[in-house]
Amino acid sequence: QKLVGELMQELGLEEVEGEDLGGALQRCVRVLRDVYSPSALAVHKAVLAGEVEPLAIESFPLGFDTRDTAVNAVATALKMLYVADLRDLQNDVNAIIVAAQAFTAQPKTNSALGKVGR
Repeated sequence: QKLVGELMQELGLEEVEGEDLGGALQRCVRVLRDVYSPSALAVHKAVLAGEVEPLAIESFPLGFDTRDTAVNAVATALKMLYVADLRDLQNDVNAIIVAAQAFTAQPKTNSALGKVGR
């Protein structure tokens, strides 16, 4: 647990009271995946070089208005996190489908029996 605490400090994460080790590790993994992935670092480098403009939170549609800019910003951030989680789930489902198709979509033909299949 001490090492996880040190990792969280290095990543700039605050410890949450009552959080178990698994939850803390999941937060660390998410930061490492989202902030320090090769694609994220490439985007950050391009922004620093002035090649692309950073995205403003106001450029993402919220879909409703709370009449409070701070609440709208928080709701937009939560929506963005939700969409990112859905994308991860879709990627996992796609991987399962590909694995299932690799198993079922390659029938073996036994021409002596005149059958196709396993």
